[in-house]
Amino acid sequence: TVSTQSTGETACEDIANSKSFSLTGRFLLNSLFHDILESRKSFVEYLIAHKQEIMKIDIGNPLIVTGSGRSGSTLMHNLLCQEQNIRSLQMWEIIWGGPLVPPVTEEDYNRPQPTHPKYQKLMEKFATLRKLVPAYLETIQKSHPIDPKQYEEEVLMLTQAGFFHAHLPIMGEKYGELFHNPTKKRSAYLYLKRSMQVLHSSYPPKSHWVLKGPFHTLFLDTLLEIFPTCKIVVTHRDMKAVVPSGVSLYESFVGQFYKDGAWDRFREGPRLVPYAKPLTYRPLEFRKTWPHPEQFIDVHYNELMNDPIGIVKKIYERFGLTFSKELQKNLEDWRAEHPQGKQGRHTYYPEKYGLTNDRIDEIFGEYHRYYQIQ
Repeated sequence: TVSTQSTGETACEDIANSKSFSLTGRFLLNSLFHDILESRKSFVEYLIAHKQEIMKIDIGNPLIVTGSGRSGSTLMHNLLCQEQNIRSLQMWEIIWGGPLVPPVTEEDYNRPQPTHPKYQKLMEKFATLRKLVPAYLETIQKSHPIDPKQYEEEVLMLTQAGFFHAHLPIMGEKYGELFHNPTKKRSAYLYLKRSMQVLHSSYPPKSHWVLKGPFHTLFLDTLLEIFPTCKIVVTHRDMKAVVPSGVSLYESFVGQFYKDGAWDRFREGPRLVPYAKPLTYRPLEFRKTWPHPEQFIDVHYNELMNDPIGIVKKIYERFGLTFSKELQKNLEDWRAEHPQGKQGRHTYYPEKYGLTNDRIDEIFGEYHRYYQIQ
């Protein structure tokens, strides 16, 4: 398997060799990688010390949301997290800023402001970001919510295994090849499983885990090997909206690291399209031969936006889960508190990033036809 060391070293080399980053951007990226390595070291030491206990833990049958980024997966994840008896991950638990061990307790998890050292460290990191790059968090928030207590995708923990999915735009071709290699991800997913077992040891769900990660679509074979009883919700959306929205998100996320004028929208748009293609076609081909289609359900973006609660009911029925009156009420309340565009809107269209609808249709037409996406 590709080792954490090889992927991590390649990522560091790509950043070190780039001449596009500002001094502030380079400082922030170096700090990020330092935090990731420190967090991994602390986690591995904790795992070794508690190995006998942790390795026996069964995390059950997680419900996992995946699909191309910008296809409604964040909304889908948040809706499924309104079930009181589930356990999901909050941003402060898994994003950079300190180790997740010892794992949080249920009592601390449910506090408005947890006392866990990692939460305190993240708040310090946010304060530093606001000081060094004042508009950074506000810019991202128009594309993706930023709140330490929000539900977040567990694949952020995979950065500790060399899995820098959110930083792909700033990496070179060698790292891109390592990242997209479909066969050598077992060690990374085992690291994810061990992380889940550690968290489960202190605060297990009463029902099931709810997880989310768009890039799981690239490695469904490994995901299902490591989590063989999981249930998977796959979100779909017209790629003419997904691609420019995704590039816009990347621009808001990594553009702040660059020197003025170094981020070229017209160059980056076409360069990032090849990263989106495997997210659609690789899972499509995998599922054609997977012997357990009952583990999957497909959710179309337009249907999700038109009837979000109905979609949750459909998922619960598909996977034999009980849809309670309490969940109905929780969903209604959450929708009322989180109208679309609450954090502001970011505008995007293909031509802004050197793309055209015709070109996107040419690349993703087969995917659109297969899933009847309009």
